[in-house]
Amino acid sequence: MSTSGHSITRLRRFFCKVVSVWVKLSRLGLTVDMPIYRQKTIVLFNQLVLISALITSYVMLIMLVVLHLHYMPMMFAGILCILVVAQFMAYRKKIVLAVLTTSTFLPFLLLCTSVYSKLHGESNTLFLYFTPRVFIGMYAIQSVAFIGFSNQKKGILGIIPGVLIYILYDVIHRFFGIGLDRMYYDPIHHRSAVMATAISFVFVSILIVILQNINQFYEKIVIQQKDDLQFKAQQIEQQRNEIEAQHESVVIQMAEIVSQKKLILDSINYARNIQSAIFPSQDHTDQILKDHFIFFKPRNTVSGDFYFLKEINEDFFVLAAADCTGHGVPGAFMSILGITFLNDIISLNIERGKALLANDILDQLRSKIKTSLHQTGEIGELQDGMDIALCIIDRQMMCMQYAGANSPAYIIRRGASTELFELKPDSMPIGIYKNKKDAFANQIVRLEPGDALYLFSDGYKDQFGGTDGRKYLSRNFKELLLSIAILPMAEQRKILEETHNAWIGDQFEQLDDILVMGVRI
Repeated sequence: MSTSGHSITRLRRFFCKVVSVWVKLSRLGLTVDMPIYRQKTIVLFNQLVLISALITSYVMLIMLVVLHLHYMPMMFAGILCILVVAQFMAYRKKIVLAVLTTSTFLPFLLLCTSVYSKLHGESNTLFLYFTPRVFIGMYAIQSVAFIGFSNQKKGILGIIPGVLIYILYDVIHRFFGIGLDRMYYDPIHHRSAVMATAISFVFVSILIVILQNINQFYEKIVIQQKDDLQFKAQQIEQQRNEIEAQHESVVIQMAEIVSQKKLILDSINYARNIQSAIFPSQDHTDQILKDHFIFFKPRNTVSGDFYFLKEINEDFFVLAAADCTGHGVPGAFMSILGITFLNDIISLNIERGKALLANDILDQLRSKIKTSLHQTGEIGELQDGMDIALCIIDRQMMCMQYAGANSPAYIIRRGASTELFELKPDSMPIGIYKNKKDAFANQIVRLEPGDALYLFSDGYKDQFGGTDGRKYLSRNFKELLLSIAILPMAEQRKILEETHNAWIGDQFEQLDDILVMGVRI
């Protein structure tokens, strides 16, 4: 590459670096979240400070070289200090203080320098008398240009010092005896005045071009932001319309849900009435069992647990407590099915004159459940069924038959010591079961006056609660029954309920239907 080509490349790089530095200095003090008008003000002020520094340097260099004014370096240093301080204030986002600094201290510096130079006889020409005054006026009015429209009070406050200095310029000079009448015409200064005028014209032209570029740049930003705001407003309006449409849809759906919920609750409440009607009435139960209690607490409105009582004669009755698969509505259907089948089985056996055996009743119940639910043992079919403890009590003979499907029975007997006898069930449910036995076992138990018989589902002992969220467990349930067995049955029921509520507390919910029955023999 030729020497001229290298020179052009270096010049281009130098120019690019200068422009880069110029842009960085012009954007001092800007932040992304700053309003557009404030960004424009800061950039304009920074540009003016930079141009002022360049023009001041150039003008003062001419005056120093051509006119041999020895105070120029001092004046130049003072102006640069003021401009640097103003630039620093702009960088700290204190643009108002930066503008006030230049509009106040620069005119004052020019006045002091003019008086100082004329007292020492260095600038007693007409040109050097009027030139400082022109620049004093320029610096004085800049505060209005920068902050007058956004903050009128500060704009007016900023212009007052410069305007006073401009007005009192002649008065102060006459006070020191260096008024206009002491000035004279100098051809050299005249030529300098022409040169200064040309430079001022260039300065103003450059300033106008810069202002136009700045205005165009920020106008594009404002237009872009306006378009963005309109686009966002359209999006927000569209989203609002969509939200309103969704809200209307949600309101309609909520109304449908409320209506459906009411229908469902009405149906469930009616189902509860039907289930309650199938259960033995309170009067009937009191008449047969005498001293007894029934602690029955469904998890939902209707229950999958049920109790069964059927009197054969004055001293002979059938008592059972069952826990059907599931709870709520599905469990309630199973409970109605179980009660219906038990009534049918017992009535049919009595009609046929067949002896009632507890295990035989469970065998027949299992057969009916499997047939009704079409249970054949195939994969995917219903596995529903129930656990049950069934007792046939003969008061005259003081004996009891017991058969159980996964559900034990407890007898607590008082003697020298209170003992609990557990009647263990067969490990299979009423329903389909792959490991089922051919028949349930029948257990015969001798009874004694004062014995307490307890039938129950697993809801009480399987409830989570306490301080560490564990199950209540059979061990605690047995200990509780042993501790209250000597009490009247009504008090036992109360204690069972209070213990259960305390165990659950406020942190846990009831997990299953609860049924506990107690009968004093």
